[in-house]
Amino acid sequence: LQDAERVDPALKKLGYASLDDFFAGVGYGKVTAKAMIAALLPEDQLEPKPEGVVSRAVKRALGRGERAVQVSGMDEMLVHLAKCCNPVRGERIVGYITRGKGVSVHAVDCTNVTQLMFDSERKIDVEWSAATEGSLFDVCLELDVEDRQGLLAKIVSVVSELKTNIKNVEAETFGTDDARIHMIVAVADRKQMDRVMSRIKKIPGVRDVDRVLQRPNMATIEGGMR
Repeated sequence: LQDAERVDPALKKLGYASLDDFFAGVGYGKVTAKAMIAALLPEDQLEPKPEGVVSRAVKRALGRGERAVQVSGMDEMLVHLAKCCNPVRGERIVGYITRGKGVSVHAVDCTNVTQLMFDSERKIDVEWSAATEGSLFDVCLELDVEDRQGLLAKIVSVVSELKTNIKNVEAETFGTDDARIHMIVAVADRKQMDRVMSRIKKIPGVRDVDRVLQRPNMATIEGGMR
């Protein structure tokens, strides 16, 4: 970074007028230090670091792989899916540049988007990455159901028939014939989510199914559902 003859062309390539501007970009999460390395060194001198066994195991356990979302025209942006709306592949999305955390990706119809977009300069175009079609997204469903014998087992069976993984279930009753089920399922995209919800709605005893935010402390299966 002390060699101006090499740094100045790299800064120009990244779109920064000075090194201080680049550092500010790193601080705001607009760019990563890795981008500077790539700009300074010829591509033929860069060698990918082989992924270790532990790293692969952690990614599988946490469901992490290639980034599901990419920023239009920029490969090195820090990107994360917003927890307020948990967007799923196939939904229309929009990016918002945050301070220190890169780009926060929201569903277009997220209730927080209107409040965030008051600063139009922070809005940035994002799109689902075609390279990560195998990624899974957690969706929490809220079911308004009757408290009847075997209903929970039937719901689980139907979801499993659709080859959809159930990650968590919580059921509660209200002392009448009413009950509520919260179920977290892992889906590949919006189409699979809609298909699962549609099939569940057809089960006798299920009154309604809605997508909701993931509840923070869901037990595996608890409550009075039979």
